[in-house]
Amino acid sequence: MKKKIAVIAAHLGCGATMAKHIQAGDEVSVLIMAEGIKYPKIYGSILIALRAMGINPDEIE
Repeated sequence: MKKKIAVIAAHLGCGATMAKHIQAGDEVSVLIMAEGIKYPKIYGSILIALRAMGINPDEIE
């Protein structure tokens, strides 16, 4: 059964769990709650990690 997973985190430390759910076909939504998240060096790394997990970066809040 497909699950809807909401991830609310300060960082992507739970990335392996998110990837596991994505691979299982679950719908994963991500909300990153961190100050300075769009700082270019950090944001670029986050986008790379999310793409590698199969999460569409355009859907990040």
